[in-house]
Amino acid sequence: MGQRDWLQLVTVPTDSGKPVTGNPTRSVVLRIRNELLSTEDTVCLERARLVTEVYQRFEDDPPALRRAKTFAHVLRTMTLDVETNPFFAGNTSTRPRAWMLAPEYGFMYPPQIIHENPQLDGLLEGQIPQEMLDYWEDRCFGGNSGIGHLAVDLDRVVHEGLAAIVSEAERYAGVGTESEQVTRQAMAIALQAVMDWAGRYAEAAEVVDKAKARIEDRTGIPPGHMILNATHAHTGPRHEEKYDDWLVEKIADTVQLAVARLVPARKAASDYLEFPAQGRRVPGAHRRRDNDGCGHRR
Repeated sequence: MGQRDWLQLVTVPTDSGKPVTGNPTRSVVLRIRNELLSTEDTVCLERARLVTEVYQRFEDDPPALRRAKTFAHVLRTMTLDVETNPFFAGNTSTRPRAWMLAPEYGFMYPPQIIHENPQLDGLLEGQIPQEMLDYWEDRCFGGNSGIGHLAVDLDRVVHEGLAAIVSEAERYAGVGTESEQVTRQAMAIALQAVMDWAGRYAEAAEVVDKAKARIEDRTGIPPGHMILNATHAHTGPRHEEKYDDWLVEKIADTVQLAVARLVPARKAASDYLEFPAQGRRVPGAHRRRDNDGCGHRR
């Protein structure tokens, strides 16, 4: 499929009532923006309820194990949203602009968010059940304590899959100190939950399976060696069904083009101090790490 075939002109309404002409992606993005900006901020209690359920049930478990079980329960139970955003299948709340709550860190918003959005001050008032507030009063970590990201060997994920890492963690679950054993159990639970969560989305979002099939047809890459990921959006408006077929072809087009243009590359990594909730980076804390292991502060 050539560029001219998919850059077809379309017309959509704008806030001013005047139509705008452009390619399908630009038009959909414009509609997403308009609908999202016109949506009122609300509060979603789903994650708070799921987390509370697990903490109450497994209060006597070691913290790492309890956190892993909480993570798994959320991923296996949360409402999936594959309809409101045509670009990204993923959500942290049940509807657009419904604020997700993390009771384990405290029922509050980062001060920076309130500073930049003063209209949100007081949004939580009267929204959280008193029994939930009472339970977490002396149990929450506070602030951003403990927030992190799951880090795995991406080379193994691509070539072996998460299942191989889960099997290894389970195989050595009884080896080492009690803390090491608990850590491996938590790893297995968390990674299995990620696979189950991805499976839920695969069932709900057939477009992913269709895209992988098209990629395999064009490039020979097996679906088991693919990770389709998009960042970063949590929710969005609904889209027309015909867009799915267009999106499948665009995903396949992109991968096919990337494979055709493969060239040797140099690998490097970097780290920096960041506050995820506010999207702020500390000046001077960015450091690049090249293949030779040397760090270069920027």
